[in-house]
Amino acid sequence: MNRVDLPIIDLGATGSNEPEASQRAAKEIWSALQKLGFFCICNHGVPESLVAEVRDKLLGFFRKPVSDKLKAKGTPMRGYTGLTEINFSAVYGEKSDTADLCERLSFGREVSREARATDPYYQADFANFIVPENIWPPEETAPGLQEAVFDYYAAMERLFNHITNLIGLAADLPPNFWKPFFSKHCSALTGVYYPEPAPEHCNNAVRRLAEHADPNMLTILSPGEMANGEHALEIKHEGSWHPVPARPGCFIVNIGDMMEFISNGRLKATRHQVVTPRERAGSERLSVVYFGNPNYDAVFETLPSCLPKGAAPRRQSYEAFLKEQLGKMTISTPSA
Repeated sequence: MNRVDLPIIDLGATGSNEPEASQRAAKEIWSALQKLGFFCICNHGVPESLVAEVRDKLLGFFRKPVSDKLKAKGTPMRGYTGLTEINFSAVYGEKSDTADLCERLSFGREVSREARATDPYYQADFANFIVPENIWPPEETAPGLQEAVFDYYAAMERLFNHITNLIGLAADLPPNFWKPFFSKHCSALTGVYYPEPAPEHCNNAVRRLAEHADPNMLTILSPGEMANGEHALEIKHEGSWHPVPARPGCFIVNIGDMMEFISNGRLKATRHQVVTPRERAGSERLSVVYFGNPNYDAVFETLPSCLPKGAAPRRQSYEAFLKEQLGKMTISTPSA
């Protein structure tokens, strides 16, 4: 199986004072998303120490006994969900005898009690699902986790805004085009933990996370190390699966279905999966994933620069899109 070497895009010189560098990076990002739907970024401005800190705190939580982890029991949007509790592949019509072989711990923006009590945005029925309150593990279960998540989440917000602004630049959009769509965004930061699988799962027929595309705008992934020398993440390109190597100091970025819609299919929400290692020992793995989502009540039109001449734009409500997609996801009740 041939691996795919994702383009590595240097963000170090991009910014408002470096228009030429920003234009160059924007074109590189657009090209990568047209061809692969994925790319890597380096010199992104997120300190390695912060990445290491949040990974360390999340691993500390996931290595606790199940009884401790269930103290943060939640939903796919917030809190802890256990091994094989979710079958996300069902969203995409994939048939899998095994649900996701991973655990998750998810957080969103912290919203004040006053805002939740007075803002209709947070009182709508769908808000109870997509932007509920965070569920934090007790400090004794995950010491230092909350502070590390706050810092990392803020860094991901800034990086997400920068990358989407570069995409907007490539699409000839005006500055701050995306800002109204993300004023109360429902993005999630999720630790995805893959413990050593059961022996019967260590074969090519079982995947830790089945084939899917992301139902969001854009994803920023800290993939961690290889498991037993194997690259766990694979993307589907030209009908075949290709392992994607993790690169030191880099994040892996991909777009989701909603960005593909907005671009009228010019950018690709590429299917991907996480494979099971052939050897069980030493195959523990942690991904830290920022799923960038707009306000749930945002309504998008296909971008003018992505439409054929004279074609009318299509419209899509993000809430309706999410309800359709996530309504297909299957969730089981875990055993303690």
